[in-house]
Amino acid sequence: MKWTIEIDCTPEEARRFMGMPDVSELHKEMFAKMQENFANMDAESMMKYWMPFMQSGNMDQMTDMWQKMMKASFDFGSNSDKS
Repeated sequence: MKWTIEIDCTPEEARRFMGMPDVSELHKEMFAKMQENFANMDAESMMKYWMPFMQSGNMDQMTDMWQKMMKASFDFGSNSDKS
């Protein structure tokens, strides 16, 4: 026997029904703080903050890693076709 139940409700109604806390005020506060912090940053500063590996020395290491991974994947694919 198979039963299918379809519930038509908003996310807010579902949250209340399942007893989950209302964190909308927390989201608003966090978003306001993020906007305040980002307003004082330029694009380069944000990229350094979000992606610390993009620094000059680290970027070379990241590029080398990607090149090795790509080479290994192509080598693997070409070896499997020979059998």
